[in-house]
Amino acid sequence: PKEIYVSCIGTLSVSSIGDGVFESLTDCEEIYLPPTILNIKWSFWHCRKLKNIHTELYGNYQSINGVLFDCHRKNLIAYPNNHGKEYVIPEGVEEICNLAFKDCTNIERLFIPSTIKKIGLNAFYRCENLKEIHCRCKKGNLIFDGFQGDSGNVNPIWHYES
Repeated sequence: PKEIYVSCIGTLSVSSIGDGVFESLTDCEEIYLPPTILNIKWSFWHCRKLKNIHTELYGNYQSINGVLFDCHRKNLIAYPNNHGKEYVIPEGVEEICNLAFKDCTNIERLFIPSTIKKIGLNAFYRCENLKEIHCRCKKGNLIFDGFQGDSGNVNPIWHYES
């Protein structure tokens, strides 16, 4: 909701989503975020059936075909676990944020645009079925923060354009 009512305090705007908020929504297929959200900590990884994250046209976040980005479409924030086996990141996106594809066991093939500059820490955490990453940017121009902790058996083949 955009707002919640708390007795003795009144109506409050919902502006933040903390870690693990959606952990119990294991059967949830769609999530709708209000435009009042200013901050999201990674919360979607237990949502195994999640196909789409939706937002309104204004606010700090924007959904493009069910995938969550910042409002400027420069940062890919979250890819839903059950969105699809292949994904083409739109041209213009500059960063894949930390944990953006966390535990997305369905993703097998990813296409990265020439505009990508950085891939955040654990962006592909436990994406054990990710077999190929096709990257249109030059290998030397990409910052990849890699993995930390038990990230699972993630070892895709990287294909770079020459």
